[in-house]
Amino acid sequence: MAIGSIFTAARRSAYAVAIGLVAGAAMPALAQDWKPEKRVEIVLGTNAAEGGLNRNARLILDWLTKAGKIPSNSIVLNKPGGGHALALTYTAGHVGSGEIIQLVNTPLITNNLLGRSPITYRDFTPIALLYDENVIFSVPTSSSISSAQDLLDRLKTDPASVVFSTATGLGTVQHIATLMLARDAGVDVKGGQLKTVNFSNGNSEAITAALGGRIDVVVSSPQPILPFVESGDMKIIAVSSAERAGGVLADVPTWKELGIDSEIYAWRGIVAPKGLTEEQIRFWDTTFADLVETPEWKAEVERSDLNERYLDSEAAARFYAAENERYAAIYKELGLNVAGH
Repeated sequence: MAIGSIFTAARRSAYAVAIGLVAGAAMPALAQDWKPEKRVEIVLGTNAAEGGLNRNARLILDWLTKAGKIPSNSIVLNKPGGGHALALTYTAGHVGSGEIIQLVNTPLITNNLLGRSPITYRDFTPIALLYDENVIFSVPTSSSISSAQDLLDRLKTDPASVVFSTATGLGTVQHIATLMLARDAGVDVKGGQLKTVNFSNGNSEAITAALGGRIDVVVSSPQPILPFVESGDMKIIAVSSAERAGGVLADVPTWKELGIDSEIYAWRGIVAPKGLTEEQIRFWDTTFADLVETPEWKAEVERSDLNERYLDSEAAARFYAAENERYAAIYKELGLNVAGH
């Protein structure tokens, strides 16, 4: 199922829930059968110094505690290692615990497909999808590559002359967006013509390398690039989205406008261990539906140039399953090894 279809179905589901709530307003409210009585852990697969996910997790923690949804001694638990594998293993190991939730991104799907972990999305209880981020292509303003068309022309004539940073490893959304671009430009992506570099410290190290002339193009989410755009040091030349984004990306062309079939997003969601009761799932469903409507969350979405894509637990389950199939197909097409497929 296409992402757009999933989001459309999710919106219908959300409307149905909203109608049900309104219809139920005149009736006695259902008793809340469960809420966390013990410390809640919001698990992350990154270290505490890294940006976007940590800021999201701490915003979630702050709102949940202030709203009285969870005990005041609840924490964000950072478990970096193995490209989120350590954190996912930790969460999956707490079967039945409603006090453990994890803020996840695409490694929930891709780690297993790439053979990095035996754990799959099926080892968790889906709770929500919160948002997605655009994948952008940026260059130093001093670069001889000044536009998306410049980059496309360079790839067509001399692909070895361009070095891309694709975040932290093989199979990331940044890596896939780059491979899609190169493939449609006629580059032999299976034959080693494309030059990509991964950095253990992700975007911050990549931006430094670009400004130092060691790489040509940074492929990333918008947030880490925006301060350098504002300072005049970096320029965003393209976005891998279905249509033009808003805000600071309003004037940035999509690859689709140039005939490149590169549409991919970096998404963020919430999962819990398997074995949760219906009451536990209902608590977290209601809680995150409330959270995404708060002024604090909407301000974060705007500040970080995110695309709000809230899905409840049932719609999120369908989304994760569809993403698993989509990434498996993309990896096969691009010549990446896919475990179990």
